[in-house]
Amino acid sequence: MKKYLCLIVALTLCLCLLVVGCQIVEDESEVSDYTSVLTTPSDEDENTQQIENDLLETQIVTGTNVCEYEDYIFYRNTNDNGSLYRCNTKDDSYIRLFDKNINAFLHSISVYNNDVYFVTRAESDVTPALYKVHIDGGEAERLFDNVGDDYIITEDAIYYTDCSNRYGIFALHKYTFADQKDTLLQKDENTYLILNDNKIFFTSVRYLETSFEISLNYLDIENDSIHQVDIGDMHDIHYATSRNGCKNIFFVAYYDINKPCLASYNTQTNEITVLSEVFDSFHRVSIVSDDLVYFQAKKDGKQRIYQCYKGEVSVYTDLEGSELHSIETFDGKPVLFATNNSGGEKILGDERLNVVVE
Repeated sequence: MKKYLCLIVALTLCLCLLVVGCQIVEDESEVSDYTSVLTTPSDEDENTQQIENDLLETQIVTGTNVCEYEDYIFYRNTNDNGSLYRCNTKDDSYIRLFDKNINAFLHSISVYNNDVYFVTRAESDVTPALYKVHIDGGEAERLFDNVGDDYIITEDAIYYTDCSNRYGIFALHKYTFADQKDTLLQKDENTYLILNDNKIFFTSVRYLETSFEISLNYLDIENDSIHQVDIGDMHDIHYATSRNGCKNIFFVAYYDINKPCLASYNTQTNEITVLSEVFDSFHRVSIVSDDLVYFQAKKDGKQRIYQCYKGEVSVYTDLEGSELHSIETFDGKPVLFATNNSGGEKILGDERLNVVVE
């Protein structure tokens, strides 16, 4: 009897070990499958990588005197004759990228494909020219001359305002890389070129005998056709600006020639929104996002910095306004750059930008 009992117990133990062994194998299989899921790139990872790749192929524009890109700030250092500087915000290191400009004249800084582009006039230049230099420094390359305030870089061409005519009017031109050909696209006074998807938005002034007409337009870069945007009963537009990833263009609107206010144009809905009360005068506008904009304006004889956050305008109290400085933004906050080209002027709002490389 004991013999049979021992045999039954032994068989039971074997069955238990077999079951446990199978369970362990099944569990290891599940772990293996789960691990493979963790190590396989997800759709979100692929989307993030695609966004980063697209960003490398997009011109980065965040201001006129300053351009934020990754951990860098590229800016016109007014303490050093307006030289082009790079500040690394991770280790607080500085590089002077270009110092051949005369009279502290350098502006329209942007980044495209690991090169920094800017407009300046060197001692050898007769007119303002477009230059580029690698983000890590090196010899700057002069691209072409007669460049006005604005330019847009795409994969195939550079769109820019040309100042070669004797009237000082910034005509809209296109320079194509493939054939190195320059083409006139719009002969009127054109300013504030803003790239949004496949459209370049810009303002255009047509001078008449006793007056002028102003319009907001966009150029479709797929076929270089120009279309006019309905701006209602606005008489004038100034300081139009936007930023990568934003759908709104912010600008100073004149419904009355002596009564400027802040307004925005939604490039997706084509809606124009008045955001502020009327001011005595306006200076430049600087955008952080679709929800946050800074600007300088004068009210009751007092020059102040204002912020517009989600459509609500209020006085910005952490920095005093100055008529001799234009507003930019860095790290979500306003900074002020001297508007003159004499050099030696402090940048207001962030002392890190006043460092001079020896």
